[in-house]
Amino acid sequence: MSSVDEALAGYLTRSDDELYAEIGAQLLKEGRGLGPSDDDRQRKFGKDWFTNQLGRLRRVVCAHQAVSVFVGAPTGDRTAEALAIFEALANENDLPVSRYILAVLLARLGLQQFCAVDEDDED
Repeated sequence: MSSVDEALAGYLTRSDDELYAEIGAQLLKEGRGLGPSDDDRQRKFGKDWFTNQLGRLRRVVCAHQAVSVFVGAPTGDRTAEALAIFEALANENDLPVSRYILAVLLARLGLQQFCAVDEDDED
């Protein structure tokens, strides 16, 4: 198993709320919170940031060749989808958070549904 596979596998075992809190901690340049209120603040901040980035992420991810395979013929294999998404995000050097986390969250949305959204419907 490669280090990318291992990292993705680690994040796949965590809940969405834990991943949103990690995004929040990374964006706020803080460690994981010491108490529930810190975690709640980080989770909300991370989820809001992720939601606001969906259009940008959709443009990058859904246009990538490795991802298009899953959009055209979904397999239900979240690990393989997350790996393809991670590959699609590889050249996005200005992402301030872990590509592993983004790949897992996007895979959980389901690529077929995520990539089928008309960007005009997002506004």
